[in-house]
Amino acid sequence: MKTNWICPKCDKETEVTVYPLIPAKISGPPENCCPEEGGEHEPTECDCGAEIPNDAVYEQAAEKARDDWEAGAEALADAREEDNRLDKEWRNSFDKD
Repeated sequence: MKTNWICPKCDKETEVTVYPLIPAKISGPPENCCPEEGGEHEPTECDCGAEIPNDAVYEQAAEKARDDWEAGAEALADAREEDNRLDKEWRNSFDKD
């Protein structure tokens, strides 16, 4: 996922790629186990040299994902409502005959 980070030191906006954290699998047969992966972001520094903190970037990415999900859910609800309205209008057109 990509998010934009605004550096508090120089106010420059930087596009940051956030990689999801995939937890380690530590139970079951050895062939099914694997170490933790991800949980990182690139770049890790602003052009001015200030560090881009992992926790803040992940919080921002999570908030963006929630906002995107809510917008999608709202668009779907609106589409269903319009679909129902059109269906009702279509059915009513037969009752007038």
